[in-house]
Amino acid sequence: MGINSNSIIPANGAIHCITKGIGVNDPLLMAHEPITGIQPANQSQQVAARIQHRSGIQSASIHYRTDTTSNYQSAALSLADSVNHQWSGTIPPLQANKTVQYYLSAQAKNGKSMTRPMPAPDGYWEFRTGGAVRVTDRQKGLSSPELLPPYPNPSHGMTVIPAKTDQETEASIVIRDITGRRQRVLFQGTLQPGKTRYFINTVPMASGTYLIEFKTPQTVTTQKLIVR
Repeated sequence: MGINSNSIIPANGAIHCITKGIGVNDPLLMAHEPITGIQPANQSQQVAARIQHRSGIQSASIHYRTDTTSNYQSAALSLADSVNHQWSGTIPPLQANKTVQYYLSAQAKNGKSMTRPMPAPDGYWEFRTGGAVRVTDRQKGLSSPELLPPYPNPSHGMTVIPAKTDQETEASIVIRDITGRRQRVLFQGTLQPGKTRYFINTVPMASGTYLIEFKTPQTVTTQKLIVR
């Protein structure tokens, strides 16, 4: 049966247009940028999420598996930045050529719980661990290792610094102030093929502009990071 919507036209729409704007009472908020694509094998994967509820967060976890017929394994997330409600944890190192499925869960202090993505555990995010790089692949004009823009930027809290490479290489990531003085070594070692995320908490850092220096035998590049 049709519904006469003439009387609610001044309210900017019919019933379905109005009711879709009704929010959820007492929401538990979870925001996470999924790990996707091909990630380095035998290297832990950093996981970061913003998790917030008015009563506080009792616990948060990451659940992962590499076999759709097996149960998820779980690892706790810890509060990395209480001001910005940032939680972090890791998926432990996994072998090459694995498909990894994972989701996040959290429980507020008042008992309310939430998973992301919403259909979890039936729904999940997915990425693969890379395999060995063949000699023939190294001869195909692979692109140079690259430091990608950090985010969020400007920053005040947990910040992601992504880098990627097509082949295994030695690398270092150093945070410098605007005068070039070294403030922190974020990474130094062997960078595996794929995209890798590194994390830094900028809350203890003085406000200002910093340079992220990414150095490999092939190249030296920088990205600017502004700390509020």
